[in-house]
Amino acid sequence: MTFRTLFALLVILGLFGAACGDSTTTTYEPDQLEGQEFWSTSVLDEGADRPLVTGTNIVLRFVEGNLDFNAGCNSGGGPYQIVDGTLVANEFGITEMGCDPDRHAQDQFVIDFLSAHPSISLVGDKLTMATATTTITLLNRRIADPDRDLIGTRWEVTGFQNPQASMSFAIDNPGWFTFADDATMTGFDGCHEFVISASLGINSLEFQMSNNNSSSGPDNCNNVDYSTEFNRLFDTAEVSISITGPNLTLLNAQGVGLTAVAS
Repeated sequence: MTFRTLFALLVILGLFGAACGDSTTTTYEPDQLEGQEFWSTSVLDEGADRPLVTGTNIVLRFVEGNLDFNAGCNSGGGPYQIVDGTLVANEFGITEMGCDPDRHAQDQFVIDFLSAHPSISLVGDKLTMATATTTITLLNRRIADPDRDLIGTRWEVTGFQNPQASMSFAIDNPGWFTFADDATMTGFDGCHEFVISASLGINSLEFQMSNNNSSSGPDNCNNVDYSTEFNRLFDTAEVSISITGPNLTLLNAQGVGLTAVAS
């Protein structure tokens, strides 16, 4: 073997080794998806931008081996696996809400996409999924829609909860509240304005009702039932706090509470 032949062989082997080293590089481990929620930031179909129905988003959640999704109308989900960088999910259950034709079509588009074994890659907070014709890029929900701060946000009441049911009331002037600091809650309960002393913990809130509630408003209020449900929240001293994006839930130990949205 000549020196020139040996040199050429070493070069080829070096390039082959480098290529093999690159092929073993992975961008994530599949279990990194567990417990995460992602919101779509772009959808490309046949190389062109595919606009989503106004006011909707593609939302994916990876929870205990299940992939749950929502595209603006029905919610669905089912078991999934990731095999060699490919999402394998073939058995989806889905709700059957009645929606407009555009949102129904968008639901079907997402189901077809997820069932087509798209490639899947997570780099940092960005999730990319692609088939031969469609690419959907998503961002971790906490980045795409960060949790709002409890203090300083004006929260508008959207509904009430108790162990038996959830309920909502259609009134002209919905209740609201805000925390000016970690010790004072002010708001409107549908009939009266109020000020309550409150002590904020890590994930809980403790009310101190004695001599701290001042209210004003009409005595002949038409929203008495609404106001009664609102004030049931204060029947016990402490409530748990849950904030997801712009949505807030306050519940006491008996499962009584309310939901609100940042406004």
